[in-house]
Amino acid sequence: MGSTMIYQNVHGVEAFVIDMEDHEPGKRDASRHERRNISVIACTVQKTKQWIGELMQELQWDDASKTYHGLRAVLHALRDRLTIAETADLAAQLPMLLRGMYYECWQPSHVPVKDHSKEEFLSHIVKAFPDDPNVDPERLTHAVLKVVAALVSEGETDDIRSIVPKPLVEPLDSVDRQEFRPVFQACLKALPERQSRVFMLREIEDLETGEICKELEISASNLWGLLHRARLRLANCIKLRWL
Repeated sequence: MGSTMIYQNVHGVEAFVIDMEDHEPGKRDASRHERRNISVIACTVQKTKQWIGELMQELQWDDASKTYHGLRAVLHALRDRLTIAETADLAAQLPMLLRGMYYECWQPSHVPVKDHSKEEFLSHIVKAFPDDPNVDPERLTHAVLKVVAALVSEGETDDIRSIVPKPLVEPLDSVDRQEFRPVFQACLKALPERQSRVFMLREIEDLETGEICKELEISASNLWGLLHRARLRLANCIKLRWL
């Protein structure tokens, strides 16, 4: 069951209202139904709901408007550390509704800010929640970065990671490695036994060619053929399961 939630913005003079419930067409009168069918507006609302919904799930928050407020705070902290061109590149990949929020109060003559410390970055998040000390700004930042990485292009993600203070990015890299490990192990296990063994000895255990040939009783040319086929199979498997 959906509900309407309100969370005041940082200026304390406006309220952003998000209705997370999808109404059935039969429940609306004709005039409201006509307005609802403006496709570009319906599209950006739906995409914005996706962003907020994924962030709510990541944070385990049940307040949609508060989640929007947190997304706004982190995106503004990111935006102010990007060049004007990079700011526009990221904006182009945001839903239209979020794009307006993203540019709110932007001062292009004052960017990018020079201070890239973790403390300075998080201070912007803290200021956005003066009456909610239970918000963990670092956890919120990690969650937003993870959602952004999932919903924008890889190139844009790389630009963002390059300007975010390293201590805030490292946990995300660790999560990526943790999620990749089981995929790699499954692909390695799916290799033919001889290819898997050669790959393990060469790439994981870092044995010399002569040692591997002696242990498996194969020639060097046979070893390199097995290793080449193992790498191709692994690359295809990882592409299907991970990328």
